[in-house]
Amino acid sequence: METGFFAYSGQPKSSGDSIEEAIKIINNTGDILLTSWKIFSINGKTIIEDIIKAIDNADYFCADLTGLSDNVIFELGYAISKNKSIFLILDSSHTESIRKYNELSLLTTTGHKKYINSLDIVESFNSFISKPVVKEKQVKRQSSNSIKPLLFIKGQFDSSYSRAISTKILDSKIPCTIDDASESSVQPVEWYLEHLNNAVLLEFSSVSRQGYELQNSKCSLVAGIAYGYGLDILMLAEKPYEAPVDYRNVLITYEDKKQCEKIVSEFLEPLKNNLLEYYSQQRTSQDRKKQITNFQRISFGEFLAEHESDELSDYYVETFNLDELIKNDYNIVIGRKGTGKTATLYYLKNRLEKDARNHVCLIKPMNLEIDSLVNIMQVPSEEYERGYLVQSVWKFLIYTEIAKSVYLKIETKPLYALNTNELEFKQFVEENSELFLKDFSDRLEEKLEDIRQSNMLSEGNSSSHSKIKLAEIIHEKILAKIRNLLSSLFDKEKKIVVLIDNLDKSWKKNNKLDLQSEWILGLLSVTGKIFRELSSFTIKGKQREIDFHLTVFLRSDIFKYIIEKASEPDKIEYTNLLKLGDKDILFRIIE
Repeated sequence: METGFFAYSGQPKSSGDSIEEAIKIINNTGDILLTSWKIFSINGKTIIEDIIKAIDNADYFCADLTGLSDNVIFELGYAISKNKSIFLILDSSHTESIRKYNELSLLTTTGHKKYINSLDIVESFNSFISKPVVKEKQVKRQSSNSIKPLLFIKGQFDSSYSRAISTKILDSKIPCTIDDASESSVQPVEWYLEHLNNAVLLEFSSVSRQGYELQNSKCSLVAGIAYGYGLDILMLAEKPYEAPVDYRNVLITYEDKKQCEKIVSEFLEPLKNNLLEYYSQQRTSQDRKKQITNFQRISFGEFLAEHESDELSDYYVETFNLDELIKNDYNIVIGRKGTGKTATLYYLKNRLEKDARNHVCLIKPMNLEIDSLVNIMQVPSEEYERGYLVQSVWKFLIYTEIAKSVYLKIETKPLYALNTNELEFKQFVEENSELFLKDFSDRLEEKLEDIRQSNMLSEGNSSSHSKIKLAEIIHEKILAKIRNLLSSLFDKEKKIVVLIDNLDKSWKKNNKLDLQSEWILGLLSVTGKIFRELSSFTIKGKQREIDFHLTVFLRSDIFKYIIEKASEPDKIEYTNLLKLGDKDILFRIIE
């Protein structure tokens, strides 16, 4: 006799009553035996091991999505990993459940049956098992073209905790695919099946944060799949968060950044030790791919360029001369959302890095909290003083970000391979680690807070006093020292290229757009000054220069607004990534 397991939420109670009644009716036919989680409930507590075993032994996995319980979603993920035949239902009279289901769009491709009462459930189930297609396994694990051992399900906000997790992963050097909820709230379930390889880190959301239900439902589903695959799993959440019974003993909560970093570090350490095994598996996978057909080998790419930055060169189509993007001291690349700005950035980065003489510094600030910046800029002051402040802050951020990227590159070398200039640079950055090695967003927020507390823009302060105070805050002398040290590392044959993306992530509509525009215009203005500073300066009477270029990638609608605020818009040159109606480019892409 075939068997099935039925998962459903304890609320609303009416749904559970309808399901239990439907189970009795179906079981009375004698053709199939269905059980639910209720038979495993002892003194009101559910034994998860028994539920997992029941799913393993069942021919069918049935689940009610009404209420969208994280327990049910986790069990659904587990059933998907075991390639079970899956029967889903949803109470069509429960409007809140329908809303949640539509938000969790990764489930909409799996299909479900609507019901109001137990008879609807019985009729739908009988129709489901009578179809020959149900005997086939429905969702299969895909083989990825880019196998990275770690998948990180990032939180819906780029909080200080989320940034700390990202930094720990980056520092570990573990190849990682990131599912960034700020880019896309959810991916298709097939995407997760493809990118779950060795380990997964899931950032559940505190119930105090907006959008926690969708984030936690997604994490629950992926956690269930990963659990079924037997992967290494870290499930963590900022307090307050009460874990569902299915993974109460697995999920770890934390109260502060230090505790969060400790949890992540302890999870990543054994993964780092197993990297050799990972690379061995990757070579085996590549050998297998040689045996498949040409059609099966075709990859149409990810919908987010960040997910496959290393593979872009395999299919990227150059629609213009990429050298044009770094020919000036500063360069602007614009395009509508989805036209390939980020893909172009990564392709350009990879191409430049093939020449060892080039150093590429990638700056991608995620979800900067723009409010503190706007508040500073609203303080009554002369317009030229505010412009000077913005340019000074950008100068500090660019110099420190270049220094950090050069330092991290030096760190990849063994100590015995470092020359005198590299050792001196390394030592200087480490001595000023609080200034250079913090996250971009943290550095910006700290400097803005320093400026706010100094009251330097208050009425009554002279321009010269404000400039002296600002020079102290942004550590002008240390920046000059970094410039001198960089000149020893980058002679005339070498080049520093800064690529900036994601400025649109902090762009908030209807929130002092004039001031936000002034912030981005300040970047364009200060780049020319940095270029001139680096092009010609003296150290102990000797002339030095550094070949420096900066390219900014911007959404075209934001650029249009910004250029209208510029004092000399006709002098701002830019490259339009994809012009509508350009048939020649379209044909090149198709070919």
